[in-house]
Parts: sequence; structure tokens; C-alpha cells
Amino acid sequence: MRRNKNIIMASMLVALLMACSVMDDKSIPKNQYPQVEISDFEVDMARGYIRGKIQNNSQYDVSSAILKFELYSQSMLTRGSNNFRYRSSARRYAVGDSPDPATLLLSKKFLIRESLKPGYSTEFYFELKMDNDFSECLYTYEIVELKGR
Repeated sequence: MRRNKNIIMASMLVALLMACSVMDDKSIPKNQYPQVEISDFEVDMARGYIRGKIQNNSQYDVSSAILKFELYSQSMLTRGSNNFRYRSSARRYAVGDSPDPATLLLSKKFLIRESLKPGYSTEFYFELKMDNDFSECLYTYEIVELKGR
């Protein structure tokens, strides 16, 4: 009976050490962030979700990424701009545009916990809880943290 207890304790210790070794990932240098690309990004305001694909083109094994997503109501000043790409009822800011902080509706960080070796990709999907009913919105997204080995 005592021997079974020791075996159980030893296996629990091994499982704990394995879990901690995964958590021991280091931050990937910021100069590698452009090598981890997000594509096929979609915002569906009617169904309340964002989805996309993350591709690791860096030399690191990525274990997790934190994606920052911000949603803005479209102000009268940016309404005439042609520097947007349509995405259902939401539009993404083009490079060079600066969102008006006063129109910020939602700022949220999402954790993508997927092991990505160099050259691998995965899709992600997150639901949004939105109480607002805006017909047109603007959004931005960026990777703010990468961890791996």
C-alpha cells in the first residue's frame, strides 16, 4: 500500500516538473515579432467573434502569443478616409492612420497558447461580448508578447 502511494507521488512530481518546464519559456526578442504574422483576420460584429491565422516564420519555437485587439466606433473625421479595408461591419485601420482614443469601445488581450515550430501555423477564434450595436467600426490588432524557446 505504501509503495503504491510512493509511485503515485512520484508520478505527480514528474507531471508537475513537466508542466513547470513548459511554463519556463522565455520572452522572444521584439525584433522577431514581425516574423510571426497574423493573416486571414476577420471580425464579425453580428455574431460577435474574431478569428484569424498565426504563422511562425521566426527561428524560435513559439509556445504562446498575446494578441491585443482594439475596437473603435467610426468617428466623423475618419468616415471619409479611403485607407480602410472592408471586413463585414468592421474595418481595419491602414498603416498611417491613428485611431481616436475617445472612440475606443473595446480593448482586449487574447492568449494564443499553441506550440508553433518555425514554419508552422494555426488558426484562432475568440468570442466577443459586445453590448453596443454599431453599424460600422474600426479595429486594430497587434502581437504584444511572444514566448518560446
